Amino acid sequence: MKQASKDDLISGKQIYFRGYIYNVLWVSDSKVKIVLPGHHPNSWVSPYPAGTYTIPASWELPITHPELYVMN
Repeated sequence: MKQASKDDLISGKQIYFRGYIYNVLWVSDSKVKIVLPGHHPNSWVSPYPAGTYTIPASWELPITHPELYVMN
């Protein structure tokens, strides 16, 4: 894996962020919005069946965020 570049984000590759796979929703000059496949942006998701905690289904992050990865 390698850190995602702006070109990687624009190309539509799946993004790895904090242990989960995300799709790119949109990219601007400085930010990217990623969303878990099959989920609505701005919602919350329980990653495990009958899980007791939730994670955001989407994130809006700087395109240079050090935790955004793609497969090389």
